[in-house]
Amino acid sequence: MQAQVVRGIVSIAVVIVLGVGAGCGGGGGGGNDNGGVAGTPTPARTFVSATQTIVGATPTAHTSTVPTPTPVGDGVTPPNPTPIATPSGTQGSATVVFHVSATATVLGFQFSIPPTAKGRFSGSAALVQCTTPSRELFTKNGKDDGTLILSLAFPTALALPATISCTFDVAAGQQLLATDVTISDTEVTVLSNDQKGVVGDPSMLVVDVSVS
Repeated sequence: MQAQVVRGIVSIAVVIVLGVGAGCGGGGGGGNDNGGVAGTPTPARTFVSATQTIVGATPTAHTSTVPTPTPVGDGVTPPNPTPIATPSGTQGSATVVFHVSATATVLGFQFSIPPTAKGRFSGSAALVQCTTPSRELFTKNGKDDGTLILSLAFPTALALPATISCTFDVAAGQQLLATDVTISDTEVTVLSNDQKGVVGDPSMLVVDVSVS
């Protein structure tokens, strides 16, 4: 197509030049009255076509693959948000502290903590994870059913108040509170008038529980 356009332009230019030349030649046939000398021919004028042909190429369509960003502001949910997986409940851990005091002098005490649906104390039997800073004879027993038995004794009066700390494995999805830890089967040993250890009134023993 571009060659046909160029040939058309050349043909038009040739016709213009020939036409102009023919017009000028007719005038040159006339003679000059001064001595029969041929007159000076009028120079032919050449017209240059200013016609400009622009052949535009058909643009190639391009498909953009860049996604248009979606502004996200307060209260605006982005399109197709990636779901955040909620982790399943896992076992937790808590520290249970027993604060023991008495309203009278005692040589020893023992109490138990019944099992709870919130979990159980870490370890079993004598390996249950309970400690005390007291220097008296300390025993601990984590039974298979989840019951915990603690005792502290000495040949002379116990140095009270005393603390006993135990690790508790909290069941998945649960939260252990101090009210979940109950005290039962309390026993105390007191000094009799003849300086012997005898069973005393369990109500004289005070056990407070804290959980952290």
